[in-house]
Amino acid sequence: GNLVEALKIAEFVQAHNITTLLPAGARCESACSMIFLSGYTTYEGVFHPRRYAHDTARLGLHTPYLTLPPRDYSAAEVDKVQRIINTTLNNVVELFSAANLDLSILKEMYETPASGMYYLTIPEMESIATVFHSAGAGGFAPSRAQALTLCAEDFKARYGRYEPQLLRRMASGRDVF
Repeated sequence: GNLVEALKIAEFVQAHNITTLLPAGARCESACSMIFLSGYTTYEGVFHPRRYAHDTARLGLHTPYLTLPPRDYSAAEVDKVQRIINTTLNNVVELFSAANLDLSILKEMYETPASGMYYLTIPEMESIATVFHSAGAGGFAPSRAQALTLCAEDFKARYGRYEPQLLRRMASGRDVF
């Protein structure tokens, strides 16, 4: 994937409060992971993750890489490449910070070579997203209505009240929320 383009898409997802979902069996790797992680919103100053994943979905990260043809580079070219790398690193750190993600996941990402893939464990996934479990896996796979109810109940547990506008905003369409 193209990390720079993925970060642009991630910015759009976050700016438009788009929910991200990894359905059963999905694989979201490399640049795709930045888009998935951008599924969150801030409502009245309160952070709300809007990331959902099935327990059979896989989210994979690795260090970004830049491919340059082999040749001698001028100091100005090396400086330009270094600025690109630093800007990209800063953008990734900003995404992780804004998305309320544990920096240990960022550390795993940057410690995994570009030729490899670090897949988040189920507990790591549960720390960043609502994970729906397969039948018989010790959890349940809720319907859309049940998922919305879970969100409303979580809001009430945290803030002591239901927020009708929250559910209306989340219920933006038949197949998304």
